[in-house]
Amino acid sequence: MQITFILTLFLFFFASGINATKHLYRGGNASTPVNKIREQDFGKADADGNHHPGPAGHPQGLSTFADPNHLPVNTKHVHVTTPQKAQDAGFHVHDDQRANTHHTIAVSGPHPAATLQQDLHNIGWTKMNRDQAISHHAEHNTKRSLPEEHDSRPMNRVRMVHEAVQASKRAELEKLD
Repeated sequence: MQITFILTLFLFFFASGINATKHLYRGGNASTPVNKIREQDFGKADADGNHHPGPAGHPQGLSTFADPNHLPVNTKHVHVTTPQKAQDAGFHVHDDQRANTHHTIAVSGPHPAATLQQDLHNIGWTKMNRDQAISHHAEHNTKRSLPEEHDSRPMNRVRMVHEAVQASKRAELEKLD
């Protein structure tokens, strides 16, 4: 049984690390990635002046992309950060699984509306133009080499882990018989 658990953990961490997001890209103006806090992004502040996390599975927040090629075509100014920097600043990074690259930087708990814009600025963004962002992405996102028959799409990784767990369970049951 311990072998099954260890094998499952190994497969989970291997599968989740194949396409780990290293950088988040956001279009903005020449000086900032966040011009203003929009109600459509973070919702309305409550009576106490706080923004709250959105519904589970689709939090409200700042749209970013793991691949700058998915930014709107007319984007001139790109701001780059890492998921770790956003988390260190007290935000939650949610992989929306949209276009396999969209991520939302969301508040992780009640957050004062008065400081939200400045706190988002303080995440640690680096400004570059679109071409620089695309080159940056290409340099930092080389994938591990995998066997050709391996399909690293997210649902197939989940299926791979599920099948490994089921095979381990069947092997354990066969030992008991």
